[in-house]
Amino acid sequence: MFHTNPYQIGLRKISVLMRHMLFNFANTSLFLLLLITSEAISQNVQIQAARERLSSGDTAGALSLLESAANEYPESADVHYWLALAYYKSERISDALNSAQKTFAIKPKHLLNRSLLLDIYLKEENFTDAKAEAEFLLKESPKDPDLRFRFAQCLAGLSQFEEASIELSKLEVHKKLPYNLQYKVLLLLGDVYAKQNINETAIAYYSKAASVNGSSVDVHIKLGKTYFKERQYNDALREYLEVVRLDSNNTEGNLNVGYIYYNGGKSNPQQYGNAIFYLQKYAALEPADPRGFLYIGKSFHALRSYSNAIPPLQTAARLDSGAGREETMKFLAESYSGIQDHEKTIKMYEELEKKQYPLDAMDYVRLGLSYKAIKDTLNTGKYFSKAASADSLYHVLLQEVGLMYYGSKNFVEAARWFEKRIAANANDTAVAGTWQSLGLCQFYSAKTRQDTLKALSSIRNAIHLKPYSQYYWLIFAQIAEYADSAASAKMAYQQVVDIDSNNAQAYFGLASISYRLKNNDEAITYFKQVIRLDDKHKYALYYLAQCYLRQKNNLAAIPYLRKYVELDPNGQFAVNSKRILKQLGAN
Repeated sequence: MFHTNPYQIGLRKISVLMRHMLFNFANTSLFLLLLITSEAISQNVQIQAARERLSSGDTAGALSLLESAANEYPESADVHYWLALAYYKSERISDALNSAQKTFAIKPKHLLNRSLLLDIYLKEENFTDAKAEAEFLLKESPKDPDLRFRFAQCLAGLSQFEEASIELSKLEVHKKLPYNLQYKVLLLLGDVYAKQNINETAIAYYSKAASVNGSSVDVHIKLGKTYFKERQYNDALREYLEVVRLDSNNTEGNLNVGYIYYNGGKSNPQQYGNAIFYLQKYAALEPADPRGFLYIGKSFHALRSYSNAIPPLQTAARLDSGAGREETMKFLAESYSGIQDHEKTIKMYEELEKKQYPLDAMDYVRLGLSYKAIKDTLNTGKYFSKAASADSLYHVLLQEVGLMYYGSKNFVEAARWFEKRIAANANDTAVAGTWQSLGLCQFYSAKTRQDTLKALSSIRNAIHLKPYSQYYWLIFAQIAEYADSAASAKMAYQQVVDIDSNNAQAYFGLASISYRLKNNDEAITYFKQVIRLDDKHKYALYYLAQCYLRQKNNLAAIPYLRKYVELDPNGQFAVNSKRILKQLGAN
């Protein structure tokens, strides 16, 4: 059902009445006066009705009345002014400006309209036109404190900071300034100094403003920002916490509290938990903003809770189509590496490489480790090499590549990687093991005696760096034996014995050399040392018996042959041992 506005019914009654009156007096001199009076009454009734609607908060109802009135009375300055004000209160700033300009065209000196134009220009940050309006109004009311404040706003907006601070300082000492204007003056003074990066003074004025109106969220946000610029993070945190206390759903407060706690986590990991709490609140309030999700993920990442870091980081990457997405992808790659999801780690880093995102040494390490885990030796070497080039700390990884090739018995390629590692610092004790590994690779891939001697040289370099390593001396001795360098081998075995008089392997090496050289007495001494240390050493038992047999000391040989047969009845020398025992009548 159509409902007629009661004000419109009244207007129609007035209109009908006035028409009858006009008809009756059409031929009189009062016609024009009555016509003007009729329109004025009608306008005033509509304006009054609209004002009542505005006062009660019914902006939409007021707009309906005023738009109708503007169509009916297009030349009425008052109607256009009140329509502009209604638009302004409805945040329809463009429409408000249009109506206010119509008012200005009809009645340039409409002071309320000029004041509204000033507010509209300030809202649009059109400070040049705003200043012109303020200057006009100040000619009419030079002592109006609110007007002088708005004039100062114009000056501040035009970066005329000195003039703005002079105006505001005068207002600051005004004795009869209302509290709300006191607050705004102090707040704007803080803004003026903050824009000039005179942060200490800005903080002083913001603090004064907070003392006037401590329940204002805005002043605590400004204090938080300014403290943050000054790197006074504890003070900034205090202010932002006050913001969320006053308004738990304040997005800027929750984001910045979370951000400050996140940065505090670097020195106190417990702060990451606080960061996550506020950032999750922010993400719930602003689900389309990737920043909340990014810092939630970064906080979990810092706690090494990689499985918890991945979902928010994935959300941040999905929401962020800008340059920030690459940072998110990097944290995702690190998190995938943390949970050892090697395929996703590789995929994420490959995307970053395609985007030419700068990776650091540790990124290359993670990539190399992922390739190592899937046994891709070629790419492991590629990225470990990049890591070593980026940071000399990671030259040790070149040895890892060498060991991978060593494990697959590709001794030539392994040697190449060991040589790369050694080239970084050949005389560092940390590369002693690399020299040893290189020597073994050279030995296993040797085709000539010269190649074997080259291997001995590498082992000697390892010994030079770690002269008390029994292991290196033993390897040297064994390779020297293979190269028919008995003297060198014997010297090396003796070094081991000098280091550790209970090393059975070294005694066996010495005994074996003496046995081959047919130095039976010396061999017997060494074999007995082996048996002293290990009475079940089969080969020491057998060869000790052979030494006694060489010396025709059959009785001495018998117990050792028996012991050998007992330990290894089906072994390499079992048949021969049994035959000898039988010949000696000792079976």
